[in-house]
Amino acid sequence: MKKSILITMLLVLVFVMTGCSEDYDGLMEKGAKYKADGKLDEAIETFEKAKEADPGRAEAYIELYKIYGSHGEYDKALAISEEGAKNIKDEKENTQFNNRVKTLMDSYRDEDLYNYDSLCTAANVAMTGVDVYTKATTGKYTLEMTGKGVIVKYNDVELGADDPFYIAINDVLPGFATNIRKIVVGGSDYVITIENGVCKKTVTP
Repeated sequence: MKKSILITMLLVLVFVMTGCSEDYDGLMEKGAKYKADGKLDEAIETFEKAKEADPGRAEAYIELYKIYGSHGEYDKALAISEEGAKNIKDEKENTQFNNRVKTLMDSYRDEDLYNYDSLCTAANVAMTGVDVYTKATTGKYTLEMTGKGVIVKYNDVELGADDPFYIAINDVLPGFATNIRKIVVGGSDYVITIENGVCKKTVTP
């Protein structure tokens, strides 16, 4: 009797898992068609349903990430990437997912606006301000370019958007204070250091 119940439970489990997988694939196909037809709201809704149907598979997160990232909605893209990284349990698939996210966002970001040279130029302009220059020559500013955006610090303390250094950079690179922190930076992580009035770049392993 117990054996019969166990077999029944296993069959039910297999049926549920199979049904879930088929539902996922069907939703992904439907979402792709909506996307191809330019019906992005319907595509997003369908990919969201696919994500909920099987949270451990990567493709729904990737498709949502593509839609948000390609339309400049970096906060939503970042939220999706974090959700995917949390829910994709298979280690190999999780690594592949994170690599794909970095590659995708590298294609979305504005290389001319947010590269090393332009940030150092903005930092040098910021240092023309007396207060910023004094702090830059007596302490250390850092711009930490990581896989989840840019963090600005002074002597290892994170700065807010109301800090004079932050404001000065934003004057040179409009949108810096409100947008750059939402941009996922592809490629190697690195840190820009402004110390003794000199801007340097260090690539982290």
